Amino acid sequence: MGSGPVIGEHCIIFGNVFIGDRFRCGDNVLIRDNTAIGDGVTIGNWSFVDTDVVVADRATIGDEVWIPRSTRIGCGVGIGHNVRLMTEPVDGCPARRSYRNIILEDGCTIGKDAVIGPGVCVGAGASVEAGATVTDDVPPDVRYCNVQ
Repeated sequence: MGSGPVIGEHCIIFGNVFIGDRFRCGDNVLIRDNTAIGDGVTIGNWSFVDTDVVVADRATIGDEVWIPRSTRIGCGVGIGHNVRLMTEPVDGCPARRSYRNIILEDGCTIGKDAVIGPGVCVGAGASVEAGATVTDDVPPDVRYCNVQ
């Protein structure tokens, strides 16, 4: 654990987790093993970080965010409240269950209530609008929104 952490109530941080300096964590956060969290990272209340996740420096993760195993989050990434990163299909078909990790490149932002699907890479500086569902890669510096 780096210097100057602020950790909320009822947080659980498993073993073999590297946490950099100036880490801030809200209440009721769970961080699983084999995870690396860089300097100046903030994680909001009721968020979950699964095993083998890398969160680079200065990333901000909102409240009630689900970060599945092996996700890669770049420097300065912003993730809004209630975002879901999904690494497996949820259609109920066991034959199609194949794990595919997610990459959020440096400086991208994910709006609240967005869903990022399996295997998606959100490019550096891209912006995913609130409530969007992303099933394909988002190129760098692009604004992505669902058109209904």
